[in-house]
Amino acid sequence: MSSSAPLGQIVWHDLFTPDVEASKRFYGDLFGFEYVIEHSTDFVWGGGPGDYVLMSDGAAAHGGMVSMPQDERSGWLVYVAVDSADEAAARASVSGGTIARDPFDIPGVGRSCIVQDMHGAQIAPFVPSHSFPAPSGMFVWAELFTPDPVAATPLYEAVLDWRVASPDNRAKAAHRLFETPNGDRVAGLSQSEQRGDLPTGWVPFLAAPNLDEAVDRVVSLGTQPLGAPIALGDGRSAQVLRDPLGAIFGVVPA
Repeated sequence: MSSSAPLGQIVWHDLFTPDVEASKRFYGDLFGFEYVIEHSTDFVWGGGPGDYVLMSDGAAAHGGMVSMPQDERSGWLVYVAVDSADEAAARASVSGGTIARDPFDIPGVGRSCIVQDMHGAQIAPFVPSHSFPAPSGMFVWAELFTPDPVAATPLYEAVLDWRVASPDNRAKAAHRLFETPNGDRVAGLSQSEQRGDLPTGWVPFLAAPNLDEAVDRVVSLGTQPLGAPIALGDGRSAQVLRDPLGAIFGVVPA
């Protein structure tokens, strides 16, 4: 995570899972992740002592894993660089969103909050407290699957300083592309009704050397692709998948 990251860039991902060890095995087998355990005496997710699992490619950490109760749905949380987590939360409240978690500090890391849109999808505006380079090359895209991309758009524009990539794209009801104030395309909105097997929510896409081999590997690890491949904002073909514990993610060729 990095204070030098342009506003609107996606800078971190957390996987909330009811079985951290099983998730470590699955993503380690699929992407070759290495893991570093950070112990906290006052863990920001739940309070009291707790462990945070960093997912690393051996050179840099790209995300984390957080243990969650068995009765909650496993899933990913996407963090986006903003000027102020507090102001982002305030803008969400007047732009059709709700605050799933009030602004909070992550000691030594930064300040964040969790915003929920009108359809239940959650995203985390984030301000880092350090200048470490933002990780790149592993998580390469994010897609919101939502019943109504048109209705969801104004909230994300207001909270994250995103904008629809072009006037023509704004007119599209089924799929839209978001870009940062610098013009970098970082995310898309897809109409979930066109993919009935997907719940509403944000889905991160991870890079793999070969898409077909990655999908075959996922099948061998005990899960299945969800629907046909999709085209990302840059035209690359990608596949949406569900991990064995229910979290939705995607794979795209590196």
